[in-house]
Amino acid sequence: MRPREKLVGVVAHVAGAAAAILAIWMVQQYLTFRRLDLFTVGVCTALLIGVCFYCYLLVYGLLSPTVWRILAGFFWTMGLMLAAVVLWHHYYFALMAIPGIGWLGYRCLRAARVAEKVVAQMALLMSVPPVVFPPDTSLLTKEGFLPTGFICGIEILNDNVTRMEFVVLALREKLGMGKNESIDTMLGIHRNGGVLLPTSTTDEATRIADAIVADARAKDFPLVCRAVSVVGS
Repeated sequence: MRPREKLVGVVAHVAGAAAAILAIWMVQQYLTFRRLDLFTVGVCTALLIGVCFYCYLLVYGLLSPTVWRILAGFFWTMGLMLAAVVLWHHYYFALMAIPGIGWLGYRCLRAARVAEKVVAQMALLMSVPPVVFPPDTSLLTKEGFLPTGFICGIEILNDNVTRMEFVVLALREKLGMGKNESIDTMLGIHRNGGVLLPTSTTDEATRIADAIVADARAKDFPLVCRAVSVVGS
């Protein structure tokens, strides 16, 4: 994922969460107008604010496809109910919350599709024994690993300890991969024993590899990730 796409995603999610909070405020106003007790208003508001933390869950993909679809239905139902309240009481300025809530529902559906792919890939993954090379293995010398035109980059080896979600997150944060690409790359590392990923310069490769290793060691993962170059190999 390019930096511009990341920025657009962050802005969209912040805008959606802000719109949802506005919707919560409107619902609270409606409940108060209907003379419900403050405890009920507080509980409803707290529940809705809790759902807004879906943005955090979306980043780490912690939910199942079914739960994501339920969340999408929740957001869209909340949007329709809010629209009805707004139109009934002529709070037209609050209509700006509807697109934000719709966006949250759409992102939940997108997350459900990604989760389905992960479930299917994990099922396939579990049916294939992983390949694990010794830590000193050089993929530059192994057939089938060297990408066309590869000059320099990073080498990542599979192991039996490092968690898959850590590898996915590292690929996304340090190499700018999208969610699907990072998942596919992680699965390739698991099936094939490792991967060579090209970078523009050796300095960039060293910086990325050092950052990934530092994060891995902080979590006590023995992940092998290093900068490599075909020059002098």
